[in-house]
Amino acid sequence: MDDGIDYLHPDLSKNYNAESSYDFSSNDPYPFPRYTDDWFNSHGTRCAGEISAERDNGICGVGVAYNSKIAGLR
Repeated sequence: MDDGIDYLHPDLSKNYNAESSYDFSSNDPYPFPRYTDDWFNSHGTRCAGEISAERDNGICGVGVAYNSKIAGLR
């Protein structure tokens, strides 16, 4: 449970489990972080990346469990 996950992020999209994800704040199946012009909410995305960021995709890092699946609950 966090502030949402940017499940379209190239480090996370292949390991994202949409069937297990839900946004209880908005009552919809898309737990995307809510952004405004002056507020960038990325804590959930960063935490998800630390866990399951894809390996060897040409982007900076790799998650500690890079083959794991993640779900977003907001």
